[in-house]
Amino acid sequence: METKNKKRKTAIMLAVFGIAIVCICIIGAFAKKAYDRHQEELRLQAVETKDSEIDEAYQKFEKEEDRDKKLEALKQEMESAEQYKKTEDAYEECSAHYEKIIAQMKNSFVSEYDDTIKTIADKIGDEVEKEDDKEALKNAASEFTVFKDTLKGDFENYNTIGQDSFDEYNSTIDEYVKKYNDRITVIEKAEEEARKKDEEEAKKKAEEEAKKKAEEEAAAKAAQEEAERKAAEEAAEQSAGSSYGGGSDYSYDESNDYSYSGGSSNSGYSDSGSGSDYSGGASSSGGSSSGEIHDEWYGGWTDEKGNEYNDYYDPNTGNSYDSNGNFQGNMNDWLWD
Repeated sequence: METKNKKRKTAIMLAVFGIAIVCICIIGAFAKKAYDRHQEELRLQAVETKDSEIDEAYQKFEKEEDRDKKLEALKQEMESAEQYKKTEDAYEECSAHYEKIIAQMKNSFVSEYDDTIKTIADKIGDEVEKEDDKEALKNAASEFTVFKDTLKGDFENYNTIGQDSFDEYNSTIDEYVKKYNDRITVIEKAEEEARKKDEEEAKKKAEEEAKKKAEEEAAAKAAQEEAERKAAEEAAEQSAGSSYGGGSDYSYDESNDYSYSGGSSNSGYSDSGSGSDYSGGASSSGGSSSGEIHDEWYGGWTDEKGNEYNDYYDPNTGNSYDSNGNFQGNMNDWLWD
């Protein structure tokens, strides 16, 4: 009987102990769940706080207009993301949010790169081979060169793009620059050919004008010489006519009597058979041999052969005098010898 009571007490104690253990387990489970819930709430709160911090940095980045400051903001955000990953309480959600925001920042620069290439290329158009504006081509090539340097600086200092994208952008830029430079070479070659052609035409025109001018000058000179020659001949003829006509008296009548008076009384000639009478010769009484020059004398004369003389001639007597007024002879005697 006593043994039976012991067994009952033991069974009751085991039951009570089991129930206690079950209760403790149940209470512990509820406590753990409550703790985990609280920790999750703390985690979510920490994630939300960090995400808000990251978003705030991005909003500041978007509002910034200075390009250099935007690059520095991107660089700072990338450094913050790396530091956050190394902390013990780093949350994957926050790291993922960092990556998302950094990608958006980089995309703003990628969009800028694409817009820059399009803007420069649109100035020339797709048909580069039809573009004749050499300065426009040079400016476009220069702008691409400057942009290439900018792209290199962004890539090396701020890691705005990856290596593959950097290589692709460089390849695109090089293609544009090569096309523009090739077109510039074609234009300059055409300009050089046109310049040489213009120089040749100008040289040919100058030679033709020089030849024409020389011919005109030669013709003018020949005409002047001809005019001078004719004037000299006319002057000689007029002078010779004056020499023949001065101081002579010649008459003819129907009786075939000829008479001539040459202004000289020192010589005489008569032909009774023909009815002709001639009186000539030189006489100092018909003029002056004292060396005095009279106003009525002709100064300078030309004979029938065009020879010019500086002597003086008295048309009334036919006497000739030298430049000092000394008697040289009678023109009538010379003409009738």
